[in-house]
Amino acid sequence: TIPQHPDARRESARAAKYQASEDAARALLDDLFGRVFDKSVVLTNMIFPTGETSAVRSAEIDAMVVCNAGVFLFEVKSWTNCKVLREKTADGVSEWTLNYKHGHDPRHPVKDPVHQLGGKLKVISPFVKDAVCKHIEYHANESSLGLDALADDGFGHRLSQSVNAMVAQIKNPNIRMRSYVLLPMDGVDLPLNVPSNVILGSELPLVLRQLY
Repeated sequence: TIPQHPDARRESARAAKYQASEDAARALLDDLFGRVFDKSVVLTNMIFPTGETSAVRSAEIDAMVVCNAGVFLFEVKSWTNCKVLREKTADGVSEWTLNYKHGHDPRHPVKDPVHQLGGKLKVISPFVKDAVCKHIEYHANESSLGLDALADDGFGHRLSQSVNAMVAQIKNPNIRMRSYVLLPMDGVDLPLNVPSNVILGSELPLVLRQLY
């Protein structure tokens, strides 16, 4: 056998780590939302276009849950066995560092996950609202057809026209959308100055407790 290059081994180990974190996140989301809601769907690794004016042409959504309570977006990180450090610079920028508990290079700077999450939420919001509007319009049309069939005096037709007129006015449906940075792997310590939408796998039930 041909020995694998060290860079290739590191890349393979990194990919395996990412896959393990995504699998762990999917299992947690499937279990929690599946137990609480009668209808829930977990979608992973979705690519959305960001528009021609954006610096990057697409954004990847690690995980998104669509359920009775709304839409929940998750940025999944594979961080493990580390303490998350967040410091503010003089100009107000958040700098994030992982302080590993083992290894020769304990401090590892990472991108601000909350900033990443905010950008992706902005990208996905129009797609979600458009889908909900089409869903409402479809069911309204189905109801209108039923009213037309049942009414011989024209009342059903007038009522269906009123329903469709109301649906046409829905430009910005009130959809609950929440977003979180999810850390599903073990051994992660979070200080108190980390935003509350950065959560460990064990803290995931708090997301649903906030709904009540």
